[in-house]
Amino acid sequence: MLRRLRTAVTVNPWRYALPAGLLTGLYVLLATEQFGTYDHTVVLLAGFVGGLLVGHDSGQARRVGFLTGVVSSFPTLLWALDTVPAFFQWPQPQWFAGVQTLVLVAVVVLAALIVGLAGAVGGAVGSWLSRKTGPNEPRRIGG
Repeated sequence: MLRRLRTAVTVNPWRYALPAGLLTGLYVLLATEQFGTYDHTVVLLAGFVGGLLVGHDSGQARRVGFLTGVVSSFPTLLWALDTVPAFFQWPQPQWFAGVQTLVLVAVVVLAALIVGLAGAVGGAVGSWLSRKTGPNEPRRIGG
């Protein structure tokens, strides 16, 4: 069963990244909404599990971790969407509210990349641990 799961995640990384990222993002949304902070530990753990599942391919493990992190950054987008209407209600020129919205979009993209990086680090560590502790694959002889 584990071998089939590893094959599925390696062939299509979204099979792990989407559900794991959504669950991680939901946890972050429910656990840290009142504080306005983002806990990367859960994203790191989700990337770590993805890296363990992928196994020996460290590049694919980092990719799975990164995708998981980007998907799990959706609370940042939700928090930003709450802020945008306030920009247009403040007593300021409308063009300045537009500039603030563009800056907020840049911050959300940057946050998604940072959270994706946390997932990629988790994936790399999980892949490394899989190589160190997992069963050795037999070497192929010949061409």
